[in-house]
Amino acid sequence: MVFFIELSDPNHQVAFAITNEFTSKRVLTGADFDIESFQKAPDGTFWFGDEFGPFLLHTDARGVLLETPIPLPNFDKPGQEIRSPQNPFNEEGTTVRIMNAIARHALLHGNTKKPALSPDSMPLS
Repeated sequence: MVFFIELSDPNHQVAFAITNEFTSKRVLTGADFDIESFQKAPDGTFWFGDEFGPFLLHTDARGVLLETPIPLPNFDKPGQEIRSPQNPFNEEGTTVRIMNAIARHALLHGNTKKPALSPDSMPLS
């Protein structure tokens, strides 16, 4: 039996830039999450384990994200979450994520070259 499910976030549950940020379907890619495991719940929804956050992702049977990705708690430091080096909320990853989303948007609209972007476009005060 072949099983395929495409994860998506059309309801904007993800609080950081994703590769398909500027699309209506907001299909999630391997650049957004690194799925390592999944489990089907008795109600027909799915739970996915992500390595990048790490996060738990809860989707409906079609793969649509039902809630904000759930960070994993750090039991050694109560009140804090575990963060991998690839966690999207780490400052160094934010700019790259936004730049990748803009490049993907440009490609989807016929641009065959990656846009030239500079993370330092704000004027000095």
